[in-house]
Amino acid sequence: MIILCWNSQTVSPRLIDTIIQVPLLNSTWRGTFFYGDPRRHNRQAIWDSIRVLAQGVCHPWIMGGDFNEITSITEKQGGHTQITRSMNMFNQLIEDCGLIDLGYHGQPYTWCNKRWRGNLIKERLDRFFYSTD
Repeated sequence: MIILCWNSQTVSPRLIDTIIQVPLLNSTWRGTFFYGDPRRHNRQAIWDSIRVLAQGVCHPWIMGGDFNEITSITEKQGGHTQITRSMNMFNQLIEDCGLIDLGYHGQPYTWCNKRWRGNLIKERLDRFFYSTD
């Protein structure tokens, strides 16, 4: 059994940052769980908070959740498909923190706006990363 506890005094209400210990396996790792701001103009501040967290990582690290951002235009169907500043900032965050996407199986998109008649948009917004450190 694993019991997950966290300190509510975190850098953001959109982050749960934990140290997880599994005594039976003599294992300790860091888990950060995230819900990204749906408003693009608010994302840079949270990306900077994640960079600060990454500097203090001294265990294997897994981070996942709904980032409300794609990493490439291939992760989007419908709507505008140009590369955005926000997408570039997200990719820079991944690189700066030394994170690797775990990938996925199944449907290629994790979000849909549920609009029809030419207005349907699907995107891969949910993902998990790990660090090799």
